[in-house]
Amino acid sequence: MAAKCFVGVDIGGTHVRIVRAAEAPPGLGADIVKFRTPDTVDELVEKIVGHLPESAGAPRGVGIGLAGRVTESHAVWVPALPQLNNVPLSLVIAERLDAPCGLINDAQATLLAEARSGAARGCRDALLVAVGTGIGGAILAGGQVVRGA
Repeated sequence: MAAKCFVGVDIGGTHVRIVRAAEAPPGLGADIVKFRTPDTVDELVEKIVGHLPESAGAPRGVGIGLAGRVTESHAVWVPALPQLNNVPLSLVIAERLDAPCGLINDAQATLLAEARSGAARGCRDALLVAVGTGIGGAILAGGQVVRGA
């Protein structure tokens, strides 16, 4: 049986990136997949699920970063991808992959990565400003990402 892994999905306005991280030894695998962001929710789900090999089995967990206002399960408002507005994206992916799945704002995900092993490593408080297709940001306070408005 193949080793379990964790899956990270970055959904952008033009591209989607998927990476699998092995449970042991820790670290990113070489299998980063990039494809153009599909026009419909169904196509997006099919592409994400389809890029994970069945031979690897269900991942231990999936994290999805998305630019816009999100809850842990729903894409609430996604300016670049309005077809995702009010979609319970993490619930759909969790059901399809039979694995726990969480949704987070992409700037918040970036800040968590920076706090773990980047410029904000060791910081309990930090601010990230993300400039790309749009402008976003995230706040780390007391070691926790501040979610919500």
